[in-house]
This record gives sequence, C-alpha cells and structure tokens, in this order.
Amino acid sequence: MKTLFANIGNTHSELAWDNLVNVDIIKTVDIMKELAYRAHEVDRLVVASVVPKVTGQLCVRFGQKLILLNAELAKSIKFADVDHFSIGADRIANAIAAQKHYSAPVMVVDCGTCVTTELIDKSNQFQGGNILPGRLLQRKILASATGQLPLAPLNSSLAKSPGRHTMEAIQSGVDLGLIGAIEKLITHNSKNFPDMTIVFTGGDAKFFKKHFPDAELAPPHFTLSGLLELAK
Repeated sequence: MKTLFANIGNTHSELAWDNLVNVDIIKTVDIMKELAYRAHEVDRLVVASVVPKVTGQLCVRFGQKLILLNAELAKSIKFADVDHFSIGADRIANAIAAQKHYSAPVMVVDCGTCVTTELIDKSNQFQGGNILPGRLLQRKILASATGQLPLAPLNSSLAKSPGRHTMEAIQSGVDLGLIGAIEKLITHNSKNFPDMTIVFTGGDAKFFKKHFPDAELAPPHFTLSGLLELAK
C-alpha cells in the first residue's frame, strides 16, 4: 500500500511518501492541484490539515482513502485534561513528534503563520498550549487594518530598537514583542514544569532559536514526522 502524508498549513504544505527522504514543500493554495496530479499513485492519504476548505475538498476527492489526524488517532498521547476536539491537527502531530524525539516534559514552539505551543508532561498528557500571531501575520494585520502603515519585510536579524523610521519600528516592535511573549510563556509554563525541554520548529524557528540558546532546534519536517509516526 502506497501512503502519501500531507501536512497542510495556512501558507505552505509538506508532502512525503512513507519516509522523510524527499519532502516537497508547496504553497497551500496549490495543494489540491498537486494532489490531483498524484492521485493515481495514492492508496492512502494521511493528512494533518488546519485549512477547513482544503479538508473538505480532500474528503470529496479522496473519500475512504483519506485519514485525517485527530486526537482520537493519537493513542500515545493523553488528552483527558483538554478540549481535544478544538486542537488543530498540526498541534497534535507536534505532540506525537515531541514524544518521539525528546524526553518529557517538553514544550514545542511552532513558529509559522501563527506561533503555537504544545506542552506534554512526563505521563504523556497533553497539557494544552498557546496560540498567537506570527511575525508575518502581525505585519499583515498592521498593514491591512491601518491607513498608513506599510507591510514590513521579514529579516533574519533583529531591526534596531527604537526604530529610526516607521518600517524599522514595525520590524523591531513585532519581532522583539514576539520574542518577549515567547519568553514569558516559557517562564510561566516552567513554574509547573521546571525541567521541560524547549523545542523550536516551523518555518521561522531559526530566527527565534537564536534568542533562546538553551532551547533545541527540532529536526527538519518535525510536524510531518509526527504524522508518519502515527501511521506506524
């Protein structure tokens, strides 16, 4: 049986067969076109999707071949203390991957369109997490919800603070603010889990990891690896 795995995010998606040797990264707006092209090869499609519109299209296109990740399929993780029906599939996949790669307690910080955290304790209980807008999303909100503010580009390093012009003020304000927010979340969660490992993943992980020297940088395609682990 040939199984295709798909991690479908808000901006980008990852596709891989039953290993992580060759992973294709595709814009999510193009994902259905790509999957339609591959459909004749697929016996089973295992998906973690955070885009309901795409999820619905997948249900129509692949029917019984489709397996959508949810908390009930993640048998190795306990969800007794949380509302598991509202937890995104990407966060569930992160929890599975964290259990595979690290000793609990572990806090995953996934830096993408949104910044999400997932915390798993020593008994493999999913303790919950946090969600806040990521660097690019905050920039887009500032540009779209105001009359004068421009869309500030992402930089790999911090802009000067205080910013000497509007663009620099947005870049330093958003980026330093997010670093501070993540630091606060880690400090707060460490009160109950003082020995937890901090793991950064996602497209913006390297930017944030530089500011948290004691944290770990997750292996490539971390979320997708959790999805593959589920299918073993």
